[in-house]
Amino acid sequence: MAGIFKAKLFPEHVRALGTGLGYAISNAVFGGSAPWVALQFKNANIENGFFIYIAIFTILMLVATLCLPKKSELN
Repeated sequence: MAGIFKAKLFPEHVRALGTGLGYAISNAVFGGSAPWVALQFKNANIENGFFIYIAIFTILMLVATLCLPKKSELN
């Protein structure tokens, strides 16, 4: 279902870039840096700080999601 929705968001000539770029960047930044950040918290002897770090980013993404327009501009 998500693939069909994303495919309708972009014109054919940029569809792969439009659907893949956001995923690739967020995966590289947050997925790639998560083990390093977790180790930094562990080395500082504040292991619970990592959970706070994740919670803050989760709240930021919730706020960003709520700020999205409610109605599609495609219609």
